[in-house]
This record gives sequence, C-alpha cells and structure tokens, in this order.
Amino acid sequence: MIFLVLLCATPAAAAPISCDACLSSAKGCSQKKQDVWVMRTLVPHIEEGAKFFIDLAANRPVCGSNSVLLERKYGWRGLCIDANPQFILSLRENRKCMVRSAAVANESGVIMAFSGNGETGGLVRTGFDHETAGRGPSFKVTTQRLDTLLRETSAPRVIGYLSLDVEGAEEAALPENFPFGTFTFLAVTIERPPPKLSERLFQHGYLWVKNSYYDAFFVHARHPRAANLQRNASFLHVPAKCTPARRQIVRRSGHCAGYGCCEFPGRPQETTSYDAMADVMRDDESLLPRKTQRIQSA
Repeated sequence: MIFLVLLCATPAAAAPISCDACLSSAKGCSQKKQDVWVMRTLVPHIEEGAKFFIDLAANRPVCGSNSVLLERKYGWRGLCIDANPQFILSLRENRKCMVRSAAVANESGVIMAFSGNGETGGLVRTGFDHETAGRGPSFKVTTQRLDTLLRETSAPRVIGYLSLDVEGAEEAALPENFPFGTFTFLAVTIERPPPKLSERLFQHGYLWVKNSYYDAFFVHARHPRAANLQRNASFLHVPAKCTPARRQIVRRSGHCAGYGCCEFPGRPQETTSYDAMADVMRDDESLLPRKTQRIQSA
C-alpha cells in the first residue's frame, strides 16, 4: 500500500474524545487505546535509544492518533507515513516528528492506484480492502518499502512502537523479505493482520498480547515485559474487513456492524481460530460480555 510517511501519530477510524482534549485525557487519543497500552506497558521500561515510533498510516495529527502522546508527553521521536495528501500538510504543521508522503508496499517503484477515501483510504489491489477504486477520489502513487524509509530517515534498529493500519495492505508493508533481523519493534499494533502476517511475526520473535476490537497487539521477545504480557497460548485471529470477495462469519452487529467480520481468503472459519469480536469489548483491564450471533458454517 502507499502511505504518506510522517513522524507522527496514526489516527484510528474515530477518536474517543475531541482532538486537543485527548492530550490531557486518561483515555488517550487512540481509537482503541493503543497509545495508553504503550504508555502503560513500555514507556516506564524502555531505553532512551528506542524511544521512536513508526505511524503507518498516520492520518490526522492529533484526533485518533496512536503516536501524538508519545511525541508530546514523553518526547519520543518518530516517523509518520501516509500516502494521502489530505493529511500531509496538517501533519507537517502540527507534529514535531518526521513526516513522509509515501505509499508503503512490498516493492518500491510500483505505480498503483490509491483510493483517497479519508481515514479509510488505501492502495487498490486484489486481496486488499480496496479491491477497486470505489466511488471516492483516487489517484496514482509510486510505492516504497518500509525498510527503505527506515534507512532513509536513520531510524534506530530497535524501535519502541509500530502502529500499522493500511487498509488490508499490512502483509505487504511487512513482507517475507523484510529485514526483521535489522529492525525490531518492541510493541506493535496492527489493524486486522492477515494470518500470514501473524505467522510471520511469530517466526521472528513476536508474541501476541491481545485483540482489541479490530486490532491485534504484539510485543517482541526483547520487550522488557514480554514474559508478563504475552498470551500466545490463547491466540485468535482478528477477522478480515468484509468485501464482496470475502465470506461473512459474524453477523453485522456489535463491533462487526460497520465493516463486518469476514474470513481471510483461503482461511475458512472451520479451520481458522477467528476471534468473535462482537462477543466482547476489550480494554486493558476488563472483558465485558456482549451478545452476538455467529454465522454457522455450512
């Protein structure tokens, strides 16, 4: 996918409270408390050199941002990346971190279509969330690899936090040939990571912590509290966003009401341990039961 790279925070689909107010709120600025999770589990224990974030794609500078609190409250450096020009100017005006306009994919130099549908915009490709350009504005972008951007911006080899939300292009952003031995992310949150990407992370020393709504939370084995946080034994896949090509596995209610909960291609419900996201509402301390209707396998 192509995203503009900015050293700043990545906003989620909707901010929990008004923009600037989130900077002083215990709820944080993230949609799913990603920033609060990083601040609680990593900030008190991290070494100075690793106080660096990657926000891909960053979207708005404050509202819904996963990285702005790390920057403003704790003085972290970082890189915000987004391919949508709608957000770049605002990021550059309102953030101190590095900001890059880039579309991130598994190959550099490929010309692709980008659906510029606000916060949910992304690269257009079969298998991504945007399989067609859709009704909104679209434009051409030239892709860049994430590791190339990290080298160009002199990012540290141990990076405190990676926020990855690129509308179905997450596996392309961290492909099989990504240099995991060169760059390590201590804490990672990914919106709807496909099973192949989760397996790739496990192979490279990452440990699952929890799912919160549509996001999966991971830590690397080098994280100072990895042993206390990881729950690999109870890992479940977050379902895919629904598109015409994907089969629905949870009825559109609860947390699956908006973009739905569907199977990843080649990963049928019968053989994949999907999380029933409509069943529970998760935060750091509680599991609150909610009713849901699963669609039974044929």
